[in-house]
Amino acid sequence: TDAEKSAMGLVEVTISGNQKNNEYYTNNLSDNKVESDGSVTRTWSSNAKTLSDVQTIKIVQAKETANSMLSPTDWYVIRKADDGTAIPSAVQTYRDGVRTKATAHETTVSATTNVTDLIAVNIDDGWPTEPS
Repeated sequence: TDAEKSAMGLVEVTISGNQKNNEYYTNNLSDNKVESDGSVTRTWSSNAKTLSDVQTIKIVQAKETANSMLSPTDWYVIRKADDGTAIPSAVQTYRDGVRTKATAHETTVSATTNVTDLIAVNIDDGWPTEPS
């Protein structure tokens, strides 16, 4: 009951506001604030990250995606360097497509002039499918 909670010194904490998307905002929850009526409140506040910070994050994401997609076929490139065995055309086409898509994403991200436009850029979209 409320009386039991009060007797133990427990108070309900009311949190106001909401977190925004962590990819684009730095979110902070305030310290406890004891109000005049004894209630305790905490408040979320959000500050937009700079365009250049978010652009950098998106470009790194695209490069990491490309790296993870290329890694499984790196051995073809190493084998070619070691003994001259040709890389299968489907694999080479895939690898070229991954690099092209990564460059296109980086160009698109770099061309944005505000965070709203940047939010619309989907780094996960349009990557080629690995050959079987």
